[in-house]
Amino acid sequence: MNNQMVKAAQERLKLSIMSYQQQPVGTVASKEPVPQEEQLNYGHCFVRDFIPSGLAFLMQGEREIVRNFLEFTLGLQSDKLWTKDGEGLFAQVRKTWQGKELLIDGIRLGEGLMPASFEVTSTQNIEPDFGQRAIGRVTPVDSGLWWIILLRAYEKACQIANRPDESIVHRLEFQRGIQLILDICLSQRFDMTPTLLVPEAAFMIDRRMAVYGHPLEIQALFHQALYAARH
Repeated sequence: MNNQMVKAAQERLKLSIMSYQQQPVGTVASKEPVPQEEQLNYGHCFVRDFIPSGLAFLMQGEREIVRNFLEFTLGLQSDKLWTKDGEGLFAQVRKTWQGKELLIDGIRLGEGLMPASFEVTSTQNIEPDFGQRAIGRVTPVDSGLWWIILLRAYEKACQIANRPDESIVHRLEFQRGIQLILDICLSQRFDMTPTLLVPEAAFMIDRRMAVYGHPLEIQALFHQALYAARH
């Protein structure tokens, strides 16, 4: 890959950054100019889509945006029992979002669920999507798994940079966030091994795909998240 191509990619990555209270918190799905009626969720930051962006920032030594993203999305996690203030952007977002209980088709969000994506409007309002805007109304269980993996990568980057003061994983709100995600995925069921069953019509990319059972890519994601959580 030539230097000109890398430079162009870095410039596009910088242009996609979205901010909350003048702090970078993620990257938008697309900056391509399209008609307003066709934009859909293009202005959102998707949790799974930010993972490669976050890794790119970490490789360039830019840890702030990744830390902010982790705190911001943790603040949006469905958790009705958390009563402590927390720190940083987590505290700001949780204070803004707490009490705004979201119902999807009259059903309350499960504890520990992370949003599929979020938007910061021009008036600095936060609008998360927990699947209610998706074509198939599919619950974004994978968001929490990707979040744990990125958290592990961020901690490794802090260790390599010899910046233990920037570590966040041992904060109480992060430990609880990890626990809630694992509670969703490791709840008691009839499976003999810790695998994730994908019900029919629950796997989608823009539309429902004919994928169900125990697809390899989902088990690989689940295994990596468990490995990251263990460490």
